[in-house]
Amino acid sequence: MDSSMKLVVVLVVLLHQTSAVVRRDDSLRCLECHGAKSPLACNQWAICGQGEICYTREYTDSNGEREFHMGCEDKTRCDLYLNAQSVLGILGRREVDDLDLDNEPSPPSPCYQCCSESDCNNRLCLDSLGTQPGAGNSGTGSQTCPPTFISGPHSCYYIASWSLTWTKAREDCQRRGADLVSVNSQQEQAFIVTQLTLINSTSYPSNGYWTGGYYVMALAEWHWVDLTTTSSFTTWGPGQPTSPSYPYSYRIVMVNPIKYPTFSGWAWENLSSSTAMGFICERSFI
Repeated sequence: MDSSMKLVVVLVVLLHQTSAVVRRDDSLRCLECHGAKSPLACNQWAICGQGEICYTREYTDSNGEREFHMGCEDKTRCDLYLNAQSVLGILGRREVDDLDLDNEPSPPSPCYQCCSESDCNNRLCLDSLGTQPGAGNSGTGSQTCPPTFISGPHSCYYIASWSLTWTKAREDCQRRGADLVSVNSQQEQAFIVTQLTLINSTSYPSNGYWTGGYYVMALAEWHWVDLTTTSSFTTWGPGQPTSPSYPYSYRIVMVNPIKYPTFSGWAWENLSSSTAMGFICERSFI
């Protein structure tokens, strides 16, 4: 089979594979940033259109610095890139370049990845940074987490750096099969602080992050959404918790010490649930 016939066969195979799996999901939401220093630093998002999924692509800017472009990408284009990359060893790079994928350059290097779940692309291409926190499926045995979740000592965690009210944040967590985090020990607080520090090493996306802590007026106690109380562990910031006029509407937030230095170690504050903050989801291993 000559070279031109071989290229035709490859194109037919690739187009058949991709056309069979294009899906409509108008509700798919992707992190969208251009020139982010880390996928974890992106705190903006966009709703994808028909046939689009999430992507993260690594580039080198004019100063030789690594940056990442993220957002929605046509699924067919994404699959063509990735499939073309996989056949480099069969055809050779020059013949793959001749495929002329809408005049696009050869498959991006070193990292170009796609995923098809909402907000999944802030966990792509992290290996290239050399600082990937425990990503989904990084655990062993029973300690395995879904994609986009971080594997912790006893649970899986999802850190969202965009801002929502407490109620909306909890709804977002529940949509992921999780709930807002319940911080039950110093070990758990320390693990979460480590992950937040990784995010803040490249940007400062939020004043703080919602947890699942709330006030029960009938008992005059702070509880967690996992139905435990804060009696076993607390790390309140200075002057906290306060005594607001309507404590039932207040929730526990981990305050960003980069913006509020007196709240060292991401200490807690009670804050009105109508305030928009980042948030942390927690779920069990799978």
